[in-house]
Amino acid sequence: MGQRHRRPTGEAPPLPRHLEATGVGWLVAALGLITLTLLVFIAGRYGRGVSFSVGVVDSWMLERLAGLRTSWLERVMLAVSALLGTIWTVKVLAWKTVVVLAVSKRFRHLLVGLVSVQVVGPGHDGAHGGRRTPAALWRGHCGELSAVL
Repeated sequence: MGQRHRRPTGEAPPLPRHLEATGVGWLVAALGLITLTLLVFIAGRYGRGVSFSVGVVDSWMLERLAGLRTSWLERVMLAVSALLGTIWTVKVLAWKTVVVLAVSKRFRHLLVGLVSVQVVGPGHDGAHGGRRTPAALWRGHCGELSAVL
């Protein structure tokens, strides 16, 4: 039997491919996110002001999003929160996830999930470093919030 070619015409394989506009866009976005991440972490480590400005931008965005609320949307989301936002719903979903991963023999996924829950821990208060969270803005807008957001 003779030498096999990838293509019937004998052309070279289609690699390497040239980056089109979408590929360049993804590359620029990835490099930008890596740069921003490095700036924030390095600034936080050495006490510079970049991490503060990220918090300011975050608070500004949250305030703008809080201004978009409507009364009908509040009622809908409070009803969804009352149905799905209970601790029992979270527990049932967590146990179903454990059972499905164990039955489907996805032990690596199961191990990563269990370890991450133990490392992060459920219900860390103050995990946001004192910044205003969406739940805090929501409480300020509509009074006492009874369910977990």
